[in-house]
Amino acid sequence: GNWDATLELLEKLVEQSPSFPGWCNAILSLYHYVHGNPETALKEAEKNMAADTFWSPMFRLVSGAALGDKAATDSALADMLGIYPNFKENSLQIIRRYTPNPEYFALFRADLEKAGLV
Repeated sequence: GNWDATLELLEKLVEQSPSFPGWCNAILSLYHYVHGNPETALKEAEKNMAADTFWSPMFRLVSGAALGDKAATDSALADMLGIYPNFKENSLQIIRRYTPNPEYFALFRADLEKAGLV
């Protein structure tokens, strides 16, 4: 929730490490997403985050849905189904498991509803 301090630390990490961990893009994607900039959030999410984890397809999924970008949403959903084959049936339970912040959960849910996934 403390975005100023988080982004300051992240900038230092990126400056000092040309091969910073891919999960840093997840933080940037979340920042842009919750601050109402899904286009930039999608661009960050499309970078190498953590390909075999929930977060990479999740941020692409909600950002694509927020933009109404069917191709991005479909691609992210296919990747999510590779990780969670039952995602369509249990999306809210799966998302809630990883998203303790109720504000972020509500945003994710709203965009997934927009895309017809919940």
